[in-house]
Amino acid sequence: MIRVPARFLFACSLLMLNAHLPVQAQSKLQVKHRLQAGAERDNNIFETPESEVATLAGRFLYSNQLQKRWRHSALTIQYAGGLQIYPEFSEENKTVQDLSGSLRWQLSKHLSVVGQLRGNAKAYFDAPLDFAHSFSSLTLNALLTEKTVLSLLVSSSRLDYAEFDAFDYANRQLGARLTRALPGAMTIEGALYFNRFNYLRKAYRLDRLAFNPVLEPLPFDQQDDQWHVQVRLRFGRKYILHFTGEYMHTDANSFGYSNEQARLSAIFGRKFGHDWLLRLAAMMQFKDYRENIVPVIQRTLDPESDENNFIVADLSYNYTTRLTYLIRLAAYKNESALRGSFYRKLQLFIGAEYRF
Repeated sequence: MIRVPARFLFACSLLMLNAHLPVQAQSKLQVKHRLQAGAERDNNIFETPESEVATLAGRFLYSNQLQKRWRHSALTIQYAGGLQIYPEFSEENKTVQDLSGSLRWQLSKHLSVVGQLRGNAKAYFDAPLDFAHSFSSLTLNALLTEKTVLSLLVSSSRLDYAEFDAFDYANRQLGARLTRALPGAMTIEGALYFNRFNYLRKAYRLDRLAFNPVLEPLPFDQQDDQWHVQVRLRFGRKYILHFTGEYMHTDANSFGYSNEQARLSAIFGRKFGHDWLLRLAAMMQFKDYRENIVPVIQRTLDPESDENNFIVADLSYNYTTRLTYLIRLAAYKNESALRGSFYRKLQLFIGAEYRF
């Protein structure tokens, strides 16, 4: 599977470190390209709790980034395209496309606004699981003091499967985030978000009066309301170290989906000498469903969209200023498409990356 949570989290951490920096003076248009190719050993390609199937896969990635800064604004556009080939299992061959853009505008010395758009799609060569996901957001950043930033945001996202509608949903989010710089290159951040998921499938209730209790469809669609609290601590200049704690409370109008989650995650990145870079990422999740029910289908068929428990180690060596060799070892214990059913996965990737 095309999954790189450690690199994703690490990239996000770098973006967050620069999220509240003032827009710099006008700069020339900058375009960066990256090519990555390698072989991956996956011991559970179908991500099933039982009957694990192991095989080798070829993985290829191309990405580019365009940046332009003006006196009071900055534009960033990013594209990434991935291809994964399983010689022995054509139903797992797939391509992933991701396009995103952000525009930051400095309204005044103390106010800035950031607009973001993103779309990604996954297409299988020989399986009816193609889907597309879109996301848009608007964030207002207010500099309350020299070291404190308040961010208010609103966002919207949609998930659409090509072959069926039962897992399609729309999500609207409202949020607030407070960031404070502390002595010793430390930053603390607290955030509160509210999400509302609206699905294109019926809600269900449990008929407890029946001889054999059964689920009955209701005359309205499923809707999940979720509160999400997040606390993050970041520090380090010559290295990056992040700790994040999260709590999510979900109330669903469909039986079997209300739950509570707690997550702990950590990210570490450090350079050794001029050419070696070590990156580590780990997440541990605790999830409790309020209704005791036989496992039901999750809100999405793609387990990759909701990582639960993993640890990833990524070591890279810059052979030249443009060419990098890398090795990545990742272990997962994630919830499968069936609620309350977990699968294990171990991946080893060896490859190279070329930048121009």
